[in-house]
Amino acid sequence: YADLLGRTRGMTPSEGKGRGLIRVDEPDSENGYAIYEFQVELPFAAAENPYEALCAFVQAQTARWGGGRKVFRMPAHLSADDLAQFPCERDRVPVALTREGEPVYWNFVEKETALLPCGFTEGAAQCRGMAALLRRACCEEVLVLDGIGDFGELEGCRVVRGEDLPGEVEALLERIGRRITDHRAHFDATGEKLALPPLGLVLYGGSELADRLSSDHVAALNAVLERLGPNLALFTVLCSRFEDGSYSAFDAAAARLPAAAGLALQKPGTYSQNLLRCADLGRTSPFAGLVREGKLIPCGFAEA
Repeated sequence: YADLLGRTRGMTPSEGKGRGLIRVDEPDSENGYAIYEFQVELPFAAAENPYEALCAFVQAQTARWGGGRKVFRMPAHLSADDLAQFPCERDRVPVALTREGEPVYWNFVEKETALLPCGFTEGAAQCRGMAALLRRACCEEVLVLDGIGDFGELEGCRVVRGEDLPGEVEALLERIGRRITDHRAHFDATGEKLALPPLGLVLYGGSELADRLSSDHVAALNAVLERLGPNLALFTVLCSRFEDGSYSAFDAAAARLPAAAGLALQKPGTYSQNLLRCADLGRTSPFAGLVREGKLIPCGFAEA
């Protein structure tokens, strides 16, 4: 056992079939790991013919529950098309798949969840996947403000980077101003809210984006984020590196961080991240996934 597991301090499996030792990484322990004993299940060990007993059990369960059902297996790489089979509404946008193959929905309409915080370590694949999903979510346009510069082009999305960012922020603010004016005029005339077509907005690299903008443009973009809610219909995704933690040059975003709900697109590489409020996220996180109510639920994310 020592050759396979390292020092076991004399531990050996106790007597009995199906027992053994397992090594579990525990960085805070003296050796960085711990040794535990396990017991595998032996449901048909006492049967005269275990194979026949297993087959009889499978046949009985098939007769009871029906056969032909497939067990979902998460693909190595998901795309936005893999989530196209699920309904997509303004308040129910599929953004991920659980390990059971069920969609994870996000409500961009409510003010509390109008901003979707996403943490990543490196590379834009999952962030590009989120932009592609927004394009599906009945958004007439998806605007990507690329603060890092490696987002690349994406069909159905307008990606702006570098020296074009300041002008694009000004144009966005003017466009939102027109939407607010149209909404108020419609409400004054009819007493009803105007169902504006959703716009998608991806802020890729929050701190890097702020560094490329003047203080006036940061303030302008912050004003946009403060207005997020049902009347604005701006579906907004904030993609930040985990090492940025809860830092944000945009006050409206910082007020929402660390978030009790959001997406860990990739496994964080540090304990110090505070982008998402979750004790399960850290250097030893075994997977990426959805953070909801402080818990981490394993998920697969679309890549593009």
